[in-house]
Amino acid sequence: MRGLIIDTETTGLSHNYNQVLTVGMLLAEIDTSLDFINSKHIRIKHKKYNVSGLALKINKINLKEHIK
Repeated sequence: MRGLIIDTETTGLSHNYNQVLTVGMLLAEIDTSLDFINSKHIRIKHKKYNVSGLALKINKINLKEHIK
């Protein structure tokens, strides 16, 4: 069976205030083991960022590098 695993990284915990920075997707064959088929990592840019320093530390995202 194939499965799609999705992970997001955000600028904080508030769904009203903070934004999604990245979306990661991993397509895998899921049986008795996990065999990776394909993956995609998407960076999302915003005009303005509402950032929690703790969120960036936990996510290990350098915002200056992210914006490039």
